[in-house]
Amino acid sequence: MRERVLNTAGFPLTGAVVAPARRGTERLVVRAWVNPILRWAFYAFVFSIIFEGLPIGIPLELTQITGAFLLLAALLQPYLCFRRPPAAFWCFVAYLYVGVLSLAFHNVLSDEDARWKVAVFAQLIFMFWIAYNLMRHQRVARGAVLALIASSVLLSVLQMVGLALPTISHRVLVDRVASFGLDPNQMACILSFGLLALISINYGSYSSTLLPRILVWPLYILVAATTVQTGSRGGILAFAAGLITLLLRKGTVWEKVRNALVVLLGIGLAILISLQSEVVRNRFDKTVESGDLTARERIYPAALQTFLEEPLIGWGIQINTDEIEARAGLQNYEHLDAHNLILYVLTSTGLLGAIPFLAGIWLCVRGAWKARSGVYGSLPFAMVITLLVADMSASGLHWKHHWLILAYALASGDNPPVTRLPPVNASQNSRAERRVAATA
Repeated sequence: MRERVLNTAGFPLTGAVVAPARRGTERLVVRAWVNPILRWAFYAFVFSIIFEGLPIGIPLELTQITGAFLLLAALLQPYLCFRRPPAAFWCFVAYLYVGVLSLAFHNVLSDEDARWKVAVFAQLIFMFWIAYNLMRHQRVARGAVLALIASSVLLSVLQMVGLALPTISHRVLVDRVASFGLDPNQMACILSFGLLALISINYGSYSSTLLPRILVWPLYILVAATTVQTGSRGGILAFAAGLITLLLRKGTVWEKVRNALVVLLGIGLAILISLQSEVVRNRFDKTVESGDLTARERIYPAALQTFLEEPLIGWGIQINTDEIEARAGLQNYEHLDAHNLILYVLTSTGLLGAIPFLAGIWLCVRGAWKARSGVYGSLPFAMVITLLVADMSASGLHWKHHWLILAYALASGDNPPVTRLPPVNASQNSRAERRVAATA
């Protein structure tokens, strides 16, 4: 008897481990096979996130088109994309449910902006489910990371040659750079993921043969320079936190020393590039000298007061931004975001929605932590830490990359989907199984 590893297309996997057992029987270990159309649809969606606001001549965002294509491609393998959702998914659904209950409690379900925001959150949570199921497969996860690197590099090149389309904002950005509909904090966060992936995928066990290591540091400098141009203090600090987190990967002494040297080089280059930016220096100087946090010093107390007035169920999704605006007293803000993920969740759904939401976040972080000793290394954990640190200065619930990174973190801690069939007598195998056995 032996154990054969097959994929769902019926072909043996290269490098399958064959274990001896009773003669005349065999155990099949079936690994799921991801349709190439589905894989590339997912890669296209990941790649398009940073170009969300690219004008394409029709009243649709690029991510809406790639997202729709991904949903259609998911129908090719519904048993894979729509398998039983993880516990974290239900935690986020519970948050959304409480958010709708809160709107009903305050009798504002008819608010058009609130209903639109609820629909957006529902779509993002649904995307989180599909992305999680896809990125449980190492090949798909690795392709998504490469797509993230490619989009970050392309945006940086377009920015360098002056072809990037600047984001138009009703508030002056004061020399801060943002392109393709992204705000500076959002753009800095996405580029930080590209920087982390660029280092980890070439120096960790999750390595790539597509990008020679000699190109890593020039591309790193290019993307880092674009990140600094955003002038995002939160984004830069979040990247620094994620970069340090890469040191937590398990491995030999040599691997730990090498990773430490790579991280120190990355930090040194990032600091050097940041010091060349007058915008970044001035913004950090204002923070240190006068406590200027770009109105956050007024927003945070207003958000806390908003929560304390409705601590159990909150004010409802999107309505909470109006309540914060009324208490902060700032001009030129129609819907004032809490600029902090925890404060946003607390003001929108109170403790009743915050508890399951934070439980879902914890499950994602735990999954990334478990993955450190595996093929993914510390990259998922570094990315989710970067995301959460960035969310402390800009609540990113409406950002697509927020849910993508959470899905990646959660999926990295799961073993690849495997179905083990009980031992059967070789004479009872189907004709197809006997043909596969002959080629194994």
